[in-house]
Amino acid sequence: LFGLNHFFNLDLTKEQIENESWKFTEQINNKLYFKKGAFVLTFEDDYINIDNTKGQDIGYWGKCKDINTFRYICKLLEI
Repeated sequence: LFGLNHFFNLDLTKEQIENESWKFTEQINNKLYFKKGAFVLTFEDDYINIDNTKGQDIGYWGKCKDINTFRYICKLLEI
């Protein structure tokens, strides 16, 4: 028997991020940039970096492989 990963691509994609109301702003090499309100997000491979541009110490940097993890991180950051 194959695992679910064999049948479904569970990796986070640009389109999934955009579907969560993040606005794609640019791409430099393999790094994608997005903006949503006071937050900016960079996405490269399985890693995301979310920073607050209003100067608050709220953010995240780390691995994020799928949309459910991405949604959970955004919920914790109240984005």
